[in-house]
Amino acid sequence: MVTVGVLLAVFSRLMPHPANFAPMMAIGIFGGALFFKRIWAILIPIISIWLSDLVINNVVFAQYFDEFTWFYQGWYWQYVVYAIIPIISMFVFKRTLALANY
Repeated sequence: MVTVGVLLAVFSRLMPHPANFAPMMAIGIFGGALFFKRIWAILIPIISIWLSDLVINNVVFAQYFDEFTWFYQGWYWQYVVYAIIPIISMFVFKRTLALANY
């Protein structure tokens, strides 16, 4: 089930959408509020971003890179934010998480 969620998140980022309108932050907020295993709330957005970055950098924008690109310059800033959002969400939505674990 987690794999399906990651693949759907990757696909959502590859579909045509308005600028800065991919649902990665929403996935992080939702995961932080409702996932029983908190590590998945952090890993799902990061894995989704990384997989979609691999496709975007090496297929869509391949002409801009000389070789296969695992990470682009400044990638860590984006990934840190995608890790912080679920963590903040875990603290903000403590009551929701408690209700989800009944």
